[in-house]
Amino acid sequence: MVIEKAVFEQLSRLVAAETVILTIGNTLKGDDGAGPAVYQRLGTTKICGSAGDIRIFRTEQLDSVAASTHTLSPHLFIEMIRAQIEVAVCFIGIQPGQTGLGEGLSGPVEEAVAGLADVLAEVFGPQ
Repeated sequence: MVIEKAVFEQLSRLVAAETVILTIGNTLKGDDGAGPAVYQRLGTTKICGSAGDIRIFRTEQLDSVAASTHTLSPHLFIEMIRAQIEVAVCFIGIQPGQTGLGEGLSGPVEEAVAGLADVLAEVFGPQ
């Protein structure tokens, strides 16, 4: 899967002097492990559709009472961070295809993870 040009352009606009890339997910639940898989692919780099689709969300686009396997509301998480530092926050989501307990990443999500990790490393890596 080739990362869409629009995703690359959106990420390029987020580059700042200090950028933190935080990944979340549950590696024991199939495609829910996409976040940790991106982290693993990044190595030392600082940093709703078909399975494998990638979307970037502004915080106001998220449901304020969203419940997920991550248990912490995205809004609560953002507010905890913003209480400490002034920061712009966005979420990058990869649409899961399956989240069965004990399953690995599906093919489309594995491809999305690889492409996203490459783009993140290119955009946010050492210049």
